[in-house]
Amino acid sequence: MKKVCHMTTVHTQQDTRIFIKECTTLFQAGYDLSLIVQHKQDEVLNGIKVLAVDNPNGHWKRMTKTVRQVYKQALECNADIYHFHDPELILIGLLLKRQGKKVIYDVHEDLPKDIYYKPWIPKYFKLIISKIAEKIERYASKKFDAVVTSTPFIAQRFNDYSTKKVVDIKNYPLLQADIAPVDWNLKKRTICYISSNFIIVRAIKEVIKAMGLVDAHLTLAGNLTDDILKQELSNQPGWNRVDLQGWVNKQGVVNIMKESVAGLSLYYPTATNYYAIPTKMFEYMMAGIPVIASNLPYETEIINKYKCGICVDPLSPKQIADAINWLMDNPKEAEQMGLNGRTAVENEFNWKTEEIKLLSLYKELLG
Repeated sequence: MKKVCHMTTVHTQQDTRIFIKECTTLFQAGYDLSLIVQHKQDEVLNGIKVLAVDNPNGHWKRMTKTVRQVYKQALECNADIYHFHDPELILIGLLLKRQGKKVIYDVHEDLPKDIYYKPWIPKYFKLIISKIAEKIERYASKKFDAVVTSTPFIAQRFNDYSTKKVVDIKNYPLLQADIAPVDWNLKKRTICYISSNFIIVRAIKEVIKAMGLVDAHLTLAGNLTDDILKQELSNQPGWNRVDLQGWVNKQGVVNIMKESVAGLSLYYPTATNYYAIPTKMFEYMMAGIPVIASNLPYETEIINKYKCGICVDPLSPKQIADAINWLMDNPKEAEQMGLNGRTAVENEFNWKTEEIKLLSLYKELLG
């Protein structure tokens, strides 16, 4: 049985892309799977060996002490393929290549652009750090056996670097029996916005302003991470139509989508968001509800092609409000949009289409 080791210092043990999708897919295909991750202790979860490393306070301790622990654990695994998920592990990947190992770099974000939005990096150093990061990725990607990316846009950058093997494996959702369309008569006059954290670039200010222009309620499932932001939002006229629930478990999210007429997936047109693939959009589609999304290229292409929602300027509260009002006032059309989205997810935008590419890559590298 071939041994595979996934490594991350940034993501959690139950990360959807890493553990639930990629690791589980590979384990079910017969690989001996280990995951090195920040965790309390070693354990075996669903057949996958979880190998714990420290979770220190601060980015710099994580990028030094924790990274060294990852390398030690990786050597002890003695795997046939190492698959890492964070740029700070690039050096580990290069060291493993010197050991003659197969190494895959999984790129979740466009790092050179994303650096400009890291709040913990002093703004005066962001330009030079971005350029250094780009040069490191350009050099290292040519050494690795493959680069996996979360979007075709990022994949093109690594193709431009003449990387050996580039595969875009999109973060489409797993089809789940409990997430499905429901009788539209069960809907409330409610829309939902579901996210782990609500931050300014997710158009949360504009959404709350829009709620002052509609006859509907908004369920916010997620955390407002900035107390000042929360105070600012609570002073908006639309706040009395908002139900802020904080973090909600999976079943709670399912229940929220069942009673909602639409789901919001809004991002400012920043460099990191411009060609991103918003996974929450596909979860709304899977639940059979229309999506109100930013009018960015990818979202616009999907929604126009499958007629599964409305695209708006995320900086315009009025456009957001107009979309909400239209869906509330046109329930038959809204229901059909939801069904269109569900069909699109069943046929194309689900993990089954992506796991084929993952398994094919591993088969090729081990062949």
